Amino acid sequence: MSNVDLSKLDANAKSALAYSYAVLLLTDAKKDITAANLKSVLDASKNKASDASSKVYAKALEGKKVSDWFQGGSSSAPAATKKAEEPAKKVEVVEEKEEEVDMGGMFGDDDDF
Repeated sequence: MSNVDLSKLDANAKSALAYSYAVLLLTDAKKDITAANLKSVLDASKNKASDASSKVYAKALEGKKVSDWFQGGSSSAPAATKKAEEPAKKVEVVEEKEEEVDMGGMFGDDDDF
């Protein structure tokens, strides 16, 4: 992880970081990630909460299981196991026959054919 002085971040980067922390806080508290909840967390932390940004974050995360993203990487293991259990699909290889094509003296050597 990199170390960045927060005072050197521009307003957009600070806002994105604040929303990220708000999402983590709501996830840890097992609260729904809604625009109202995001705004509440950001207001309580004395960060600026934009109604538009709150709606965008809430809509982007709607229906997502954010808590699964923070399980220490174990969420990828079941997917790999599930994939290994699926039967292999048969792939049919079709070989095309090469055909000789009369180029019709393209290089001026009609006598060779």
